[in-house]
Amino acid sequence: MLEALVNLLPGKATPVAYIIRLADRSLYIGTSNHLPWRLTQMLMASEGKESTASVVIGRAGGAVRVEAFSVMRTEAGATELAARWTDTARKRGERIATDGLAEQNREAVIREAFTPPESRGDF
Repeated sequence: MLEALVNLLPGKATPVAYIIRLADRSLYIGTSNHLPWRLTQMLMASEGKESTASVVIGRAGGAVRVEAFSVMRTEAGATELAARWTDTARKRGERIATDGLAEQNREAVIREAFTPPESRGDF
C-alpha cells in the first residue's frame, strides 16, 4: 500500500545521486531512479522495518537528514557523481556507511566462488 502511494509522487524514473547523514554521523551515498521511494525505504529502515537499506541504516541508528542530492540526466551520470562524492568524503575523513557492507558482500562472493559445489551443498 505504501509503495503504491509513494509511486504516485513525482520523481519516478529520474536518476538521482544522494548523500544521507546517518545517526552515527556516517554518510550513506547512493543513487536511485525514484528518490521519494528510496527515502521512504530509509525511513522504514530507521524504524526497524525491512528494506534493502535496513542493515546499513539500522546499524547506523537511522537516517538523520539529506545532505545533498542532484538530479542527473542518466543513471550512469548519477553513479559517477555518487562515486566522486564518495571519494571526496573519504578524502575528508568521513565514514561511509556502505563500506563495511560492500566489503562483506565482496568477501562472500569471493568465498562462494572458491568453495567447491559439494561443500556448499549445491549437489
